[in-house]
Amino acid sequence: MGGIGGGKTENRNPNASAPSQIGKISQNSIFLSVKIVTDGAGAFYDILSFAAYGVTRMTALAIPSTIPATLAPSLLRITADQYHTMIDDGIIPDGAPYELLDGFIVHKDRARLGGNPASHDPIHVLAVKLLTRLAARLDDKSCHMQLQLPIALTPLYEPEPDAAIIRGTPDDYRERLATPADVCCVIEAAHSSLARDQETKLAAYAAAGIPQYIILNLQTNSVQIHTHPDPAAATYRTQTTATGGQALALQLPNDQHLTVLVSDILPR
Repeated sequence: MGGIGGGKTENRNPNASAPSQIGKISQNSIFLSVKIVTDGAGAFYDILSFAAYGVTRMTALAIPSTIPATLAPSLLRITADQYHTMIDDGIIPDGAPYELLDGFIVHKDRARLGGNPASHDPIHVLAVKLLTRLAARLDDKSCHMQLQLPIALTPLYEPEPDAAIIRGTPDDYRERLATPADVCCVIEAAHSSLARDQETKLAAYAAAGIPQYIILNLQTNSVQIHTHPDPAAATYRTQTTATGGQALALQLPNDQHLTVLVSDILPR
């Protein structure tokens, strides 16, 4: 892969582990040159080039769930508006498996722990299919199920949870994305992404005041239910765990709930 703006491209050695370097800052652009870094999960960084008015070109960027302290000062955050511009301009293909977390474009991790991070593991696929079955049960509940689609959480966060219960009908969102005030519950199916979902995403959803956050823990075959968000502390005050034939109540609008069995949404 060649450099952008005359910068030097580092070799893609998957075993390399070295700090990033800021390559060049000019009047028109910021060129960020980053060496390949592994974090134990095979994640890597590539090259970014940002113009003063926004993003002009970008190669693939993958950010691990935990950013090494030596790299954090050299990474450049972008806003959701800049992220949308990149999609509109074809820099990121529409529908590509990325989401915006804390201003970073992050590859959606749908792999099995220890597997190929670029793969979509069948166990995750099955979890999403099970969630899809719940959609019809919401038709008369003043809400609908949104699957793997973006939520405009903040100017730096636009996650795409595996499922979300959204107020109103899909037609209500013809001209805009759902925002925190529209969201009753978000659900993430997690195997290799478990740490990110339990830390980065939990803090983001709590800070935004999402009433209920559910993690389908595909490693332990259990469901973690987080309720009573504390936005100031970016955490949830209540956490419970359900397994097997137990039931849980999904948060709906107007203090309604939909009771489902763990086996309805968790692959066996």
